[in-house]
Amino acid sequence: MSGQLVFTPGQTSQTFAVPITNDNITNELSEELTLTLTNAVSATLSTPNPVTLSIADDDGQPTVSFAAAEYSVNEGDSLGGVDIGVRLSAPSSITVSVDFDTQDQGATAGSDYTATSGTLTFAPGQQGQSFRVTVISDTTTESPDEDVDLLLSNPISATVGTSPISLIIVDDDPSAAAGTCPLLGPVQESLPNIGDSDGEVAGIYCGTEMIVPVVPTTTIVTDGTNAYDMVYYEYLLTSGSDGSSCLNNEYIYLDWVTVQVGTSAAGPWYTVFLWGDGVADTNTNMSVAGSEQNNRVVCAQNLYGGNTGGIAIDVDAKAPPGIYRYVRLFVPAGPDPSGNLDSLQLDALDSLP
Repeated sequence: MSGQLVFTPGQTSQTFAVPITNDNITNELSEELTLTLTNAVSATLSTPNPVTLSIADDDGQPTVSFAAAEYSVNEGDSLGGVDIGVRLSAPSSITVSVDFDTQDQGATAGSDYTATSGTLTFAPGQQGQSFRVTVISDTTTESPDEDVDLLLSNPISATVGTSPISLIIVDDDPSAAAGTCPLLGPVQESLPNIGDSDGEVAGIYCGTEMIVPVVPTTTIVTDGTNAYDMVYYEYLLTSGSDGSSCLNNEYIYLDWVTVQVGTSAAGPWYTVFLWGDGVADTNTNMSVAGSEQNNRVVCAQNLYGGNTGGIAIDVDAKAPPGIYRYVRLFVPAGPDPSGNLDSLQLDALDSLP
């Protein structure tokens, strides 16, 4: 800025204002600018001139905190792990660092998750960083869900916010069947058809699982795109009052189910479709959330193939690149508030080109 000061006869002092911008940048050293008087008319310039104006920082140090109050991950989901976000409350003008660590609570390092620790460094102006906790999938039913403590410590040029917080590992294995779990409809097959739907159903009782080899007929190969890689067919109904609003009265009862893929019959398993947790399965053609009730009526025209019971799944949105030769499915034992807890009637499994 610049300007001119005018002294009227008899006046011995004048002032001018220097606008100061109030920012939210933390860890700033005192900033300085030079004020200079020039071009005096009918006067001489004396000392001090120029002078220095120092601007003292009033923002202090930032707080380094987790980006969420709590994290959760399905045991076989999210490519086997979850990214934990860490943020600064405001940008810093100097480098900030903080150590991170994991500690057992209900979960055990080495069997439920992989312990991790290290240091996160925030460059000047950077506000976000993350670290990854790898989750180990197993076939053991665990109740309640297990948790891991996430800790931040030893901050440099910052203060630590709430620590520790919890990472909840949500069990994705079938619980023991409670009470009567009736099998609805006849079972003509011990395993579902591999290929197109054929109306022959395999039953998976509630509270139990089924591991289906899809070889040698087909394999599920991820292609690195957001295209569908496999389709899971439930038994298609063609009569009944529940399908009265559906085209040609064709519909399915979409059951609570977890669908996983594995490279071997022993896993590791990756959850690619989970109906019943209220979380949108955005990698499928059933990307709704909040209303994932058991035995939900879905009209055939809204399913993959139009007149089939197909749920199309983009596998590589949830699993690493690879060739998957086995599909693992299980049906929870409940409880189901509607009282309609039953077995899953599975028609077929197929890969998509």
